[in-house]
Amino acid sequence: MTSTASKVPSLVSKCGRFVAVNRNPRSLQMQKKQKKFGGFTTSTQNISYFNRLRFFKTNQHVMATLESPGGVQSLTTTTQEYNLERHLYSLTDVTATREIAKVMAQRLKESGILSVFWDGQEQGYKGKSKVFIDTIRKEGISTKE
Repeated sequence: MTSTASKVPSLVSKCGRFVAVNRNPRSLQMQKKQKKFGGFTTSTQNISYFNRLRFFKTNQHVMATLESPGGVQSLTTTTQEYNLERHLYSLTDVTATREIAKVMAQRLKESGILSVFWDGQEQGYKGKSKVFIDTIRKEGISTKE
């Protein structure tokens, strides 16, 4: 049994024949019982999050990633993917940004992640970034973790 599973209370059935143990590693995060790693006080980068949503745009492509505080990218969506690229007229316009946001929201829901951290100071909230984050919110993902 992992340390995460031992912190979560076990559920005993009414008949008392079995004990159900919650072994979901993210259950403490979803129940708001696990503390976020805050980093060091001298650090200028904010790392008090479990899942951080980032949006990148270049001259040729648009990309969104979900990363953990350690910098590990767990989900990525980009216009370089063949199934997205073949349906888009342009890979950098607002429509491509909106479709990237819809695909990323769908992947977040399939992964069981319903709230992410969005740093408006770093990413900005104008132009394509605004379209991206508004579409993410419209699809049902909370941007305040």
